[in-house]
Amino acid sequence: MDIKLKTRLGTVLGQAEEGVQIFKGIPYARPPVNNLRFAAPEPAEPWQGVLDATEFGPAAPQDKGMLMGLKEISDDCLYLNIWSPTGNASASAEKRPVMVWIHGGGYFIGSGSQELYKGQHLAVHGDVVVVNINYRLGVVGYGFLSSVLGHEETFSVNNGLLDQVTALQWVQDNIADYGGDPDNVTIFGESAGGMSVGALLGTPKAKGLFHKAIVQSGSADHVTSPASAQPIAQKFLDNMEVSGPKDFYKLFECSIPELLVGQKACLQLSIDRGIRDNRMPMTGMTMVPVVDGTIIPLRPIDAIREGCVKEIPLMAGSNRDEFNLFLHTPLFGNEGNADKYRTMTDADLLAKFKDSLPQDAERALALYYKANPDDDMSRINAVSAMETDRMFGASTIQLLEAQSQHQKHTYGYELTWQAPGFDGLLGACHVVEVPLMFGLLDGMIGNLFVGNTPEAQALSKNMMSAWAGFARSGTPSAGFEQWGGFTANQPQVMELGARCGLMDSSSSDKKAFWDSVLT
Repeated sequence: MDIKLKTRLGTVLGQAEEGVQIFKGIPYARPPVNNLRFAAPEPAEPWQGVLDATEFGPAAPQDKGMLMGLKEISDDCLYLNIWSPTGNASASAEKRPVMVWIHGGGYFIGSGSQELYKGQHLAVHGDVVVVNINYRLGVVGYGFLSSVLGHEETFSVNNGLLDQVTALQWVQDNIADYGGDPDNVTIFGESAGGMSVGALLGTPKAKGLFHKAIVQSGSADHVTSPASAQPIAQKFLDNMEVSGPKDFYKLFECSIPELLVGQKACLQLSIDRGIRDNRMPMTGMTMVPVVDGTIIPLRPIDAIREGCVKEIPLMAGSNRDEFNLFLHTPLFGNEGNADKYRTMTDADLLAKFKDSLPQDAERALALYYKANPDDDMSRINAVSAMETDRMFGASTIQLLEAQSQHQKHTYGYELTWQAPGFDGLLGACHVVEVPLMFGLLDGMIGNLFVGNTPEAQALSKNMMSAWAGFARSGTPSAGFEQWGGFTANQPQVMELGARCGLMDSSSSDKKAFWDSVLT
């Protein structure tokens, strides 16, 4: 059923269904088109007439072949979507907690319109207002072109992060019209979205725009330095044949496919950077937030250690087998990897470890691999366990440790639910928690990663209660009564899976290793 809502920016046409009001494709910033393509975002302006908010807005420029169901991409992509429980419109005296979702995708793909991120079940079950956003990706979002070209007013730094800040400012100014409480906003995200949450924790411009944070399979240290980002920017500009102001028009006028071709050619430089920074960039993770000294003054994890967000309750976690998604699925060109690893020698395995940890491969191999002639999966499982900890697990524990020094409401989790897809090879892989947390167990994604069983439904309901409860009060006990806080003396996390209960966060040997490597 169509509904109309009068807001301070104008009248908006949305839809009401199954206990929730839905507003899609609401602009939160001026369209970054033409000579604004690489510029910092500017706030959206009021509109005349009725804004049709019944269809999602376009996604940011990206390879549409990487995601199912992505209908449209455009430079004009700065839109957000809102799910607000029925009866929770602006006339209501009771405002609901607001949960702002930041999508993942390695900073190069993704959109708030993906089926995986629909917020109706979480909104209704948790009695919260769910918002999800688009932001600029790849070279347009994180290209650091000003390091080569200057002209920072035209080629801003960390545009994707500034887009997120602008969306959060929009929420502060406007979410009350949709039944949300601007004084109780939680940011949450997964993968690059979780890394974005980590970056926002260390971004002064975001101060006061949110009140709680949830980092899912992310970190507060997945950033890069100007020295590492500048060669990638130079490579892109060389690809586009841009050498100075006389060539700027090429960057404003080139088509999106041309832009993406120029961006893709930068991948090898990003792989070299990832090895140097002890970070394994996933496919296409070419451009990430830059510690530029202003928008991100210092590494967010270091700022958090200094207490920059001591007032912010934090929840953070990872999945036990994160890296299985990248080892076993065709999306990353690795279907059938298990067979390749069965014939791998120990020398081959050491070389694989050296690809990611050239200075520390032998130490890592001793921690993660125990030769077992009766287990032909032992080698690939060792790679997955090591990469899972390096990319996600170890940095999650470091984030929890940093914030728990200042904030008693610091909570950790480890998801252990086993995905049924790909003959059980995925385990508790990357992304598994997302359909559980959004209550989206039916359809292809839910069946692949979770399975719509009574056990999965029970876990999903408890997770939605925990996430929404944390957004409401700063504690996740609404879903799991025994979920205690993470402290230096009790570094415990909640296991979320077929079994749920508190567990130690990591082995002392592995923790000591990663603390020495990921400084």
